[in-house]
Amino acid sequence: MELITGYKEIEKGADSLLSKGLKNIFITMGKAGAYYCDDKEKGFEDGFKVNAIDTTGCGDAFTGAVLYKFCYAKNESLRDIVRFANAAGALCATKKGGIPAMPSKSDVLSLCKNS
Repeated sequence: MELITGYKEIEKGADSLLSKGLKNIFITMGKAGAYYCDDKEKGFEDGFKVNAIDTTGCGDAFTGAVLYKFCYAKNESLRDIVRFANAAGALCATKKGGIPAMPSKSDVLSLCKNS
């Protein structure tokens, strides 16, 4: 955040990005979870506890899950979108490699439901 905005504090950095016209901000923090905000909603969503083997592709899984939700679940809150994305990233960490570790939608939904 500091590199991009000059702020060490996540909330201040995110607010500065919103003030520049960005619509949605997602700041991933690995197993700790992710911060999210837009002009109506902001917060932090915890990560999921998994047996991590390889973190290659976890950010891609998170971002892909966010984009999926933006395309197909237009009425969900950012919090719900980030929970889904956190689950996708966490599941990706449970296998080796990037593409081979990408979770299925049903696996992501299952982790969200059971955690």
